[in-house]
Amino acid sequence: MISGAASSNKLFERGFKYYFSTLGKATEEVRGCVEIVQVLSPTPKTGVILGSDVLFTALACEGYKKYAEKNGIQILLSELFPITLQDYNSMLLKAKQKNPDVLFVGSHLMVAMKMIQAMKEIDFTPKMVTFSYGPTVPDFIKNLGKDAEYVVAASEWAPNLPYKDPLFGTAKEFNENYFKKYARYPDYVEAASAAGAYAMQVAIERLG
Repeated sequence: MISGAASSNKLFERGFKYYFSTLGKATEEVRGCVEIVQVLSPTPKTGVILGSDVLFTALACEGYKKYAEKNGIQILLSELFPITLQDYNSMLLKAKQKNPDVLFVGSHLMVAMKMIQAMKEIDFTPKMVTFSYGPTVPDFIKNLGKDAEYVVAASEWAPNLPYKDPLFGTAKEFNENYFKKYARYPDYVEAASAAGAYAMQVAIERLG
């Protein structure tokens, strides 16, 4: 089985010999969101982690903790909240009181958008905000406009990657052809899903 869109760590821990994924583990997907602090000046030193209490986003928060420690970032607060939470303001006020350099968010698209809207309402402006998922989805920018700027997000896909194959051509060509067909550019989950389907096709063809 080839999965193109699932990245829960538990999928890799069940002992399946022939389970493959084109996405990395959830705890690893956010590594770049933390390691980027090493090229910033001044280097962020403190952070707060908030995430919705569902498997993927909770695991992303575990990844944030792991790599924050490795990169010298002190976590001042770490909380999971119900995915059905309506009042983000109270939670974010608690985070704001900690005055962190970075806000790390374990998120789906709706969580990411609600988080940005609530941060604006309470004037919470840490030096850096990162999301495990959300900003790479076109609707994030479409719905938030200028408020979508200056955030960092995990992604395992970019159209300038130096890869190509016989079916899709270059990464740039895949990006452009996807836009022609669907009138929007692919995010990394869609790119990974297309790659997973293609890998399955190639495997079947080689097996005859």
